[in-house]
Amino acid sequence: MSEPTPTARPRTGQRFPASIASPRWHLWDNAGYRQDGITHIYAQAAERIPGERREERYWRAYWRHFTSPDEGHTWVDEGPALRPRAGSGGSDAKAIWSGSVTVLPDGRKLAAYTGLAEGYRALQSISLAVSADGREFDRLAGSHPLLSPIIDYDRLRDLGYYLGERATLGDDASEADGTFMALRDPFLFRHDGRLHMLFGAKAGEGSSVTRAVGHAIVREPIADAECELLPPIELPDGHEFNMLEVPNVMRHDGHFHLVVSTAQLAHLGQSDLETQRSVRIYRSAALETGWQPYGDAGAHVILRPESRLYGLSIIGEPGRQGDTMTCRAFWVDDTTLPPSLRLTIGGGTPRLERPESLWAGATHPGATAGTETMA
Repeated sequence: MSEPTPTARPRTGQRFPASIASPRWHLWDNAGYRQDGITHIYAQAAERIPGERREERYWRAYWRHFTSPDEGHTWVDEGPALRPRAGSGGSDAKAIWSGSVTVLPDGRKLAAYTGLAEGYRALQSISLAVSADGREFDRLAGSHPLLSPIIDYDRLRDLGYYLGERATLGDDASEADGTFMALRDPFLFRHDGRLHMLFGAKAGEGSSVTRAVGHAIVREPIADAECELLPPIELPDGHEFNMLEVPNVMRHDGHFHLVVSTAQLAHLGQSDLETQRSVRIYRSAALETGWQPYGDAGAHVILRPESRLYGLSIIGEPGRQGDTMTCRAFWVDDTTLPPSLRLTIGGGTPRLERPESLWAGATHPGATAGTETMA
């Protein structure tokens, strides 16, 4: 099992209403799945330290598990699910960043996650882990990552991904394009009988570097943790932001729908409120190309900076039908988790709503009861 860190408190069993807020933890990007009537979410977490800048939480993050038996009306703290292996020398020895969890055909839960290595500021790799019950995850293939900027440097560059010079990977300073490296936030989903993975990335070279969605096929059986890397997916309005995170995709009515979180980052460690964080949705008939903003006149920006909600993730549900999905996000200025949202796709415009049954008791100053379009 994964080794605990001094800051990862064990399961408390504490119960929360629709919002999850605690003086113990910073909580942010959270994603998961629903199975047998139970919703499971895995939030990036870090213990709160009095007087510390909120942005310092990133360097000791781990995954904390919460469950809901009633579609998000109440939540229970289940404790750490995936923790850094401090001192191991592995690609995830420093911190665990965002990812996703999907249910395999044999019932096991497969996590794809971002690991940060010790000895660097933000050297990111993508790895896999499995769990029988979704509570504690065992890493696959030991410390070997599924995708590494060091091991796979040439393979990534040859396919059009952007990485800085080898000697600068994971440095404090920005890469030559002006922002820190991007190889993170893997999202798993099945299509045409294969297990696909999207992730936040960059593409291009020199002055033409753009923010992109990485794409790979995870080879099965999964025990060897190998993938077929595919070219990056570029978006038509990539010039409007310089950071792309937390990609999610779903298929409905013959189209793929891609949700990404975007920001304008001046430097690593910048205050979250200064980074103009938004969430956007795109639509295409093909997964690899043809992506266009979904909705007219900017309607594809479904969360704007003034909402202070970010990191939108779709809750996966095996066999789900219909055009409405449960989503999760976090409060940018408070690093707590608001109630779940509902995203409806189909037709000419997406609609992201705050369900009244969940949001009526929300206590954050930015939370208003009732259902409304968030953008």
